[in-house]
Amino acid sequence: MKRIHTPIVGLLLCGTAISGQALAGDVALHGFIRSAYDISNSESKYLETIDDRGSFGDTLAGLNYSVKVNPKWSVAGQLFAKASEGELGLDWAFATFTPNDTTAIRFGRQKYPLGLVTETIDIGTTYPWTRPPQEMYRTELGGESPNLIIESFDGISAVFSGGDDWEYNVQPFFGENNYTFNAGNYIRQMAGIKLETSNDMATLQAGYVSSKLTITDESGTLKLDNQTKTSYNLGAKLEVDDFLAYVEYIDSKVSSDSDFDSTASYATLAYQTGAYLPSVTYAQLEGSGGDLDQTSFTLAVAYQYDVSTVFKAQWKRIEPDDPTTGGLVSALPAGDDTADIASFTMDLVF
Repeated sequence: MKRIHTPIVGLLLCGTAISGQALAGDVALHGFIRSAYDISNSESKYLETIDDRGSFGDTLAGLNYSVKVNPKWSVAGQLFAKASEGELGLDWAFATFTPNDTTAIRFGRQKYPLGLVTETIDIGTTYPWTRPPQEMYRTELGGESPNLIIESFDGISAVFSGGDDWEYNVQPFFGENNYTFNAGNYIRQMAGIKLETSNDMATLQAGYVSSKLTITDESGTLKLDNQTKTSYNLGAKLEVDDFLAYVEYIDSKVSSDSDFDSTASYATLAYQTGAYLPSVTYAQLEGSGGDLDQTSFTLAVAYQYDVSTVFKAQWKRIEPDDPTTGGLVSALPAGDDTADIASFTMDLVF
């Protein structure tokens, strides 16, 4: 986010290695907590958990550490728990080898690099919404998901960085994801690359990834068996004076079944006024042979209470192209064409 941001956030970024100037054995410990409440005006569930009864299911917490082993090696990891899942798990854990000032090679479980906010998706102090636009950032895998973004992967990546007025980094990566999703859902042989450049005002990103995708539905029926999935994404973040803007687009295709093809895009415009950051977002999603197709309009406001704490309120209207199909919001009751979701969060980093 523009000013709703703290110095601690830099240490919370999962891809951030410890400074090469740190002494061997130095340990950094940080974390974050989100208290969240969502409620809909519809009995149909949004994101499989939110309806007119309300839900605290998006409440979450994370505790991460980083250790400087020696001038070339460091390790980092994070324990993470979400109320809707009820389990404490290893979110990511990797070792970083830095042979020089412009190269870092990571081994282990690490955050998925594609997308402007993927690497900080759980740290609400870093963006203006109560949650990033789910049309693009729905991280679960399966028939009710656009299958566009995942949270993390097991594998290896390298980051090559440089530049002056415009800094850049190039990140090739290779790995798999077979631990987060329901049994029978896998992403393997994943190979991709992220290209990113930034200066004080703008961040530009492009990415491409190819993988083998397996999906099994809730009844145990195999929908996709080791089929090739490819996707590319484009994104831009711009900060000019008190204005903040995000624009992202992603396209994903599965070679054997066009019903699993998906595209998503959104645009956000925010304006900083004192401690407040109001924003407006328009998003679109197309996928699963039309069953996921929807547009949404979101109004949000974030308030920075102090250096580490941000409160947010958000209203989102979802309009499925076909209200009788189940997508990010379940099939709507007869006569309803839209669903409204109100969200309230408190995000704290420490």
